[in-house]
Amino acid sequence: MALNSDKRRSTLNNYDGYRRFLRKTGGYIRKFTIWCCVLCLLGGMTGGQVLTVQASGEKKVEIGKKTSASTYIKAEDWPQGPSVESATAVLMEVNTGTVLYAKNPDTKMYPASITKIMTALLTLENSKLTDTVVYEGEAINALPPGYVSIGAVEGEEMSVEECLRALLMYSANDVANALAVHDAGTIAEFAKKMNERAEEAGAKNTHFNNPSGLHESNHYTTAYDMCCIMRECIQYDAFNEIAGDRIYTLKANNKRKEDFTFAAKHHMVFPTSPDYYEYCVSGKTGYTSEAGNTLITYAEKDGMKLVCCVMKAGAGVAYTDTKALFNYGFDNFNVIDASGEEERFTLKDAGIFASKDMAADASFNISIPESCYVVVPSGVGLNKVDTEIRYLEDAEDGCFAEIDYKYEGMLVGSARLKMSSTGTSGTEHFDFDSHAEAETESAVDTETDTGLKDIWNQTKNIDVRIVIAVIAVLVFAASAGIITVVRRKDDRIRFDRKRKRRR
Repeated sequence: MALNSDKRRSTLNNYDGYRRFLRKTGGYIRKFTIWCCVLCLLGGMTGGQVLTVQASGEKKVEIGKKTSASTYIKAEDWPQGPSVESATAVLMEVNTGTVLYAKNPDTKMYPASITKIMTALLTLENSKLTDTVVYEGEAINALPPGYVSIGAVEGEEMSVEECLRALLMYSANDVANALAVHDAGTIAEFAKKMNERAEEAGAKNTHFNNPSGLHESNHYTTAYDMCCIMRECIQYDAFNEIAGDRIYTLKANNKRKEDFTFAAKHHMVFPTSPDYYEYCVSGKTGYTSEAGNTLITYAEKDGMKLVCCVMKAGAGVAYTDTKALFNYGFDNFNVIDASGEEERFTLKDAGIFASKDMAADASFNISIPESCYVVVPSGVGLNKVDTEIRYLEDAEDGCFAEIDYKYEGMLVGSARLKMSSTGTSGTEHFDFDSHAEAETESAVDTETDTGLKDIWNQTKNIDVRIVIAVIAVLVFAASAGIITVVRRKDDRIRFDRKRKRRR
């Protein structure tokens, strides 16, 4: 009996030590879990100031929250970009829309006066340069004092071209209001058109509330979205001519008694300026105390067309950042016209169609129309770029398929395949579906592989804060389970001790 009692006492003592160890460990686990949760909450606030505003009673808008560049630049073997001081920046190749450089590309920021390129785009699309704009009503009264203006008065008349020059070169805010009223009747209706057109251009995180860029909490955009809008603007020769001009004289009119001469605010167009850039074609500046300096610029060199947008820049930084990004783009990338370089897609060599008799038919030919561009790092040939082919449901102008060019999984351009005939039968009655049937089956496998790769890439890019949060929850659940087991066992031991004393 004494021996059994000693064994029982020894077992209880050992368990008491084990229990104390678990309790101490549980305390450390609880502290670790709490700190993980705190770090997760703080993680979303790090890396710059984040301003939260209420947008017209709708969802909250976060201004200045950092965003990842990996959305656009996925290739690992991509030329290293320069150091950029601006809070956000995007360099985009115009023909393909490929982003060559990105820093916080989807971060919502206040645009200030680069908003005016959106106003100019709608004006060019909906009005003639010779149309007459009348300054009246909201066009005159909606501008707060202290903002840049040409001092237009009630009833003053100007041509659309004169207005665009004052808008883009001098950044006149009263002119922006006048163009808005001329186009849509009211500033509010024009703002709706701005947002609709921005979305059509490819903007994803933009909300315009006025035509000039005057600061409002729910008037915001991103560097990527502004590049998309600029791509649309530069398709108009009138925009590039006006936004790239240096000096202009606004002539006296029905209300203006004297000529008014002004200079463009964009320094990169002036050869005498230290900020001059010889390849600059056009652009627009912006500044408010809330937005800082903003700049959108278009440059062209040796056939390569680039658009650059920088936002929230310090004094003088916008120009140096823009120059550095343009030089990076021109020095490290080439634009290839697939129509003159692509040799992989022919009836004979590519085996595009399953029909052998079709491939042997010399009266048919496959070609790529001109101006189908691909942008690649310098030294990379078109044959080094992967391709994915999609057959079009309805053949249009002889084009029956489209090629996506991907460099290390990153889309860098596209081209269309065109069927032409050297015979008399033509291609209008050709059954594309039946000849493409076998290729469609193999394309399904390709799409499946691509989907798996995309899932894998997304998995690798999961936010670290989410991973930490999941681990913290699992650790917390495990520690809670261990503590529960220990307590139940502890209660059982205490019960056994009390029962022993009673005996």
